[in-house]
Amino acid sequence: MVRPEYKSTYATIVLAIYNSVRDEIKTRSTAQAGLVALNVTAIGILGGFFFGKAQNPPEILLLIPIVSSVLGMLWIDHAINIANQGSFIQNVVMPELMQSIDLASIPNYEVSIRRMEKRAGLRLFVLGVPILLIFAGIPLAAMLYAFYIATSTMTARFLGPAIVSFVLLAVFLWLWIQAIGRGGQRWTAEDAPTSEVKMP
Repeated sequence: MVRPEYKSTYATIVLAIYNSVRDEIKTRSTAQAGLVALNVTAIGILGGFFFGKAQNPPEILLLIPIVSSVLGMLWIDHAINIANQGSFIQNVVMPELMQSIDLASIPNYEVSIRRMEKRAGLRLFVLGVPILLIFAGIPLAAMLYAFYIATSTMTARFLGPAIVSFVLLAVFLWLWIQAIGRGGQRWTAEDAPTSEVKMP
């Protein structure tokens, strides 16, 4: 419990923590948008370069799933951290703030977000499918097309990038399934305490 004479100071500290976490969420959200833009640009450049000349080797297309998978993993990492930070605000910061100013409730945006995330269908089609298409769907199509037009798929020059592409796509898809299936809470311990200070 916070002593009455320290409640104002404690509320200021909690608000500072809230603002800090929200700023990091904003930074990560901006980074996510940048990763999507970078991925689309990379696909356009590599695809344009390949189709620019009929003699270009199909191995160029195998670079698309490699680049997209890595960028997609970074996107998912941001998404998981954003979800965890939002949960921290909802489960720790807001209860502490309510306790410090003696209010039974405060408008909490994170509650609305968590309600939407519990709707599996909405989360899948609004948050999951577009990301899957951008970071895995188009790259998978590029890889399959490379196999289709390659004169030989058993050479080291082709098989090496193909294996790397397949492994990275598989890892991205596994992370995507985990993140979507658990609402972005993939790396949060099941028994992690939400707060060190108990509400009365």
